[in-house]
Amino acid sequence: MRFKKGFLALSLGLLFINLGCANNDSDDNNAAASIYINGKIYTAKDKDSLQQAIAIAHDGTIIKVGSNEEIKKIADNNTQVIDLENKVLMPGLIDSHIHALASGVEAILATMDSGDTTIDISKVEAKLKQASLDGTGVAGDVLFLNGLSSEYWELADQLSNVFNNNEWKDRPIALVGSDHHTAWANQALLKKAGIDANFIKQLPPDEQQNIAHNE
Repeated sequence: MRFKKGFLALSLGLLFINLGCANNDSDDNNAAASIYINGKIYTAKDKDSLQQAIAIAHDGTIIKVGSNEEIKKIADNNTQVIDLENKVLMPGLIDSHIHALASGVEAILATMDSGDTTIDISKVEAKLKQASLDGTGVAGDVLFLNGLSSEYWELADQLSNVFNNNEWKDRPIALVGSDHHTAWANQALLKKAGIDANFIKQLPPDEQQNIAHNE
């Protein structure tokens, strides 16, 4: 079997999501249904994240990942052998979670129109003004807006120029991503929360990498 150049994605059920937790101690006498060799098997483990080969059972679960030599020992004459030709084999990722509560909240609170895919900061500003007037985006002295595309985070400098100046300068503002995992805050909100460059430096490295800032 030959594959096109580039990255490969192999969907083998939910177990493939946790490739790094594959059982490396399986009984090597149980022949695999198929093995993939001469590749770069991405396991998502912190150490040794790339392995050379992988063996798959008849029910689609992973038997073992390791070197070509280790994996070939699990094969017999009936095992299908696929040569990856040094290509990368990625897990088949399945995202099964939902944000039911957040989606419900967005239905009644200030939220960008999901049907409008235009990236336009002037529209964000107009929506914030409306949310301030009708109260749907007000929580105490904080003004917030939900449902922003992650593409807005590429315009961080422009967001800063608009929402850290003029009428917005002293108003704490939170712009919440439509993914419900990301957000942008202006300087007034960061000051209110006590977050500055020194605060970020005191965080563990794995937490620092999740925060982008301009200080």
